[in-house]
Amino acid sequence: MMTTSRNRINEQQFWRQFRQEWRYAQVQTQVNHYGTDIHYAKEKGAISFICNYRQRLVKIPATIQVMDFDDIEIKADGYVCPQTKVFHSATEHCDYRLTIQMARGEYDVKRERCVCNGG
Repeated sequence: MMTTSRNRINEQQFWRQFRQEWRYAQVQTQVNHYGTDIHYAKEKGAISFICNYRQRLVKIPATIQVMDFDDIEIKADGYVCPQTKVFHSATEHCDYRLTIQMARGEYDVKRERCVCNGG
């Protein structure tokens, strides 16, 4: 039980850090007109945000598997091509779909396909 609780906290922290880095990239676009490249750095077990030649990493917990993640580009004018990324949580036994919407580069994360706990 303690391990499951710790895993949930780690996963929640991942999503908070991802949102924080996403917002940082948006601010860099709005204020400095810098674009940001975001990719899955499998060898580092992280999502990499590269802006103005500086890399910031969001570590992926061992309980989250990246299922589908092509590179994302936030252009200097703030445009982001609409797309969907998929992550799987071994803790929650479900997939998370991160859907990026065109308008102002916002995104939404939805929990899907839970296979246990009646979810």
